[in-house]
Amino acid sequence: MRLIAIDLLAEGMAVAKPVMHDSGRILLAPGVSLTDRMIERLKAQSIGQVWVEAEGPDEGRLSAEAAKKMERALERRFADVCHDPLMQQIQKIVRKRIWARAGSETCQ
Repeated sequence: MRLIAIDLLAEGMAVAKPVMHDSGRILLAPGVSLTDRMIERLKAQSIGQVWVEAEGPDEGRLSAEAAKKMERALERRFADVCHDPLMQQIQKIVRKRIWARAGSETCQ
C-alpha cells in the first residue's frame, strides 16, 4: 500500500483505504479501480493524496501547498475540541508530522 499524490495517480490504480471528504463523507471505497474521470473529480474536491494498492513505501514528501491544505483541514477537524488539552496535543503532533513530511520541522 502506498500514499500517492493526486497528480501521480493513474487510471487503473486500486484504492487501498477509503477516500474521505473533509466533511467525513466517503468519496471512494477500498478496492475501487480509479478512472481518469474519478481522479479529476478528486482534484475538484481538493483531495491531495490517495492510498493505493502497491508495493513499497509511500512517496513521503509533501509540497508546501499540500502541507498548508492539510493543516487547514486539521484546524477544521479539531475546531470543536480546541479546549481539550489531549486533543490539542494530538493536533500538535499531527501538525508536526505534516510539516516534517514537507521538509520543515515547523509550519510555514
